[in-house]
Amino acid sequence: MFIRILRHILRNDLNVVLGHADNLVESIPETAESAEIIKRKATEPIDVSEKAHEIGKTLDRKSRTRTAIEITGIVERACSYPRESYPDVGLTADLPDVSWVYGDKTLDTVVNEILENAVQHNDRESPVVTIAAATVESNRRKWIEITVTDDGPGIPKEEQSVLSEGGRRHSSTGADSVWG
Repeated sequence: MFIRILRHILRNDLNVVLGHADNLVESIPETAESAEIIKRKATEPIDVSEKAHEIGKTLDRKSRTRTAIEITGIVERACSYPRESYPDVGLTADLPDVSWVYGDKTLDTVVNEILENAVQHNDRESPVVTIAAATVESNRRKWIEITVTDDGPGIPKEEQSVLSEGGRRHSSTGADSVWG
């Protein structure tokens, strides 16, 4: 409930900022460039809150409906956005022809976010990103491991512990890979 209220407040306040940016351009046309920056930066937290909501649903075990999902197609679809939106990115995918996992409908969101973070938080002029899926076997158990690597700066040391230990910290960069 708290998160829903927080998202509501955030959206309302940022919509006010967006409205004022539009008014600014109408009143003072020379401010158009600055107003566009304000609008873009005010829209980003709204998008992040929506993504956080989707991820929260993923983590909420009560709402999970797990089924067999073909992961190769999900990864291939996720690769299309960075390839179209960031033409300078060298994006390669090392995938089996077909690979099934047991998951839920939010798997698409997770794969999309990981790839998007690898591209967006890369400081290179022509980033190189690779996503791979492989079958891993240990103690008579099999699973599919999806790995994303890139040539960006990586996750700052002070934020790496959040991935392995958990906890609440502000993060300004994306994850390079996901374990699970």
